[in-house]
Amino acid sequence: MKAVIDSGILPRFVQFLGRQEKPELQFEAAWALTNVASTEHTSVVVDMGVIPQLSVLLRSPNPDVREQSLWCLGNIAGDCIEYRDAILRTPGALDNLLLNINHPQNKNMLRNATWALSNFARGKPAPSLDVLAPAIPVVAQLLTSTDEEVITDACWTMSYISDGEDSRVKAVVDAGVTPHLVHLLNHPNDTVITPALRSIGNLVSGRDEETEAVIQAGALASLVALLRSSRRNIRKEACWALSNVAAGTNAQVQALLTTNNSVTSLLENLEKGEWAVQKEATWAICNIVTSATTPQIRTLVQMRTIEVLCTVLDKHNAGVVEVVLDALAKILRVGEADDNQEFADKVEECGGLDLIEALQDHENDRIYQKAASLLTTYFESEETEADADIAPEVDANGTFGFGVTAPGGGDVFGFASVQ
Repeated sequence: MKAVIDSGILPRFVQFLGRQEKPELQFEAAWALTNVASTEHTSVVVDMGVIPQLSVLLRSPNPDVREQSLWCLGNIAGDCIEYRDAILRTPGALDNLLLNINHPQNKNMLRNATWALSNFARGKPAPSLDVLAPAIPVVAQLLTSTDEEVITDACWTMSYISDGEDSRVKAVVDAGVTPHLVHLLNHPNDTVITPALRSIGNLVSGRDEETEAVIQAGALASLVALLRSSRRNIRKEACWALSNVAAGTNAQVQALLTTNNSVTSLLENLEKGEWAVQKEATWAICNIVTSATTPQIRTLVQMRTIEVLCTVLDKHNAGVVEVVLDALAKILRVGEADDNQEFADKVEECGGLDLIEALQDHENDRIYQKAASLLTTYFESEETEADADIAPEVDANGTFGFGVTAPGGGDVFGFASVQ
């Protein structure tokens, strides 16, 4: 490729893009530039000013020229956010691409145009919602396609658009895409499930209203089913999505709790999953505990929630340890209100008490404080018990003794009280 660039021929290809009377020449020139733009030499193409020309060619009467032009723009947009934004600032670029999606010449063009659109929306910081808004209804329609490649890239596009502020989430939900995304969670191909799941996770990270729309679309059962996926990343993303649901209203937490196998599957991933999965499952369970009512807490305890949460107290991730301590505090507070020592006993029996005591040496001051608070509030310290065992007794004469009685009933090593 470097030899081609060094030959100085590329400017001629750019000139050929303007030969409207020779669409075959335009097509070949766009193809050559597409190949260059797919390498580490994308900047060479951009610096020659091809973006405006390619954007205009998206409306060429020749479908081959249109397709090759959008392919080249897709490569350029995918190189870096600076080039992506340069395309989006070009008058007509996005609108002309959407025109080719709405009226594709053939299946291949639709696939390439949908892929190019995903690159137009991809990258952080994301393009503003105002810029991408015209694409939302178009992508919503693409989600109903029967073509797997189109669906996959449409889902990725939707995940990019919905990632961020609540306004982005609301715009996507308002477009009516939620039922389609939920349906795709049950797709037989993981390449479709992955971006659909990411999109759903974004939607439930928004306001309670958007989370409710996802729940009403039937997502919870599908998300719980994905907790049994053979793919680690899918289980991780499903845990993340459910943790966002668990951070919602009490009614939403109740909906999650009443979904078959929800808590048991989360606990299984927390206890036995890979660390990346464990971390997200921990947040999900802790969010459930934080939002749960007293009756819900009792139910969670019966499902071994205490024992499983304690298994991550020795992890090095301070954020995870801290949120587990908060969850245990909530559980133990419920047990204390019930005048029930059973919850504290469970912590001790599973080895959690030893782990909490060890956290008093943690370098993170918040973790030390939380661990110390749990110990002083809900557990009798061994030091206090030991002190009680050796405390001197006071006899009827006001004399302190140490429990050793001399022959005749006198105290050995007795000390007279001060008058």
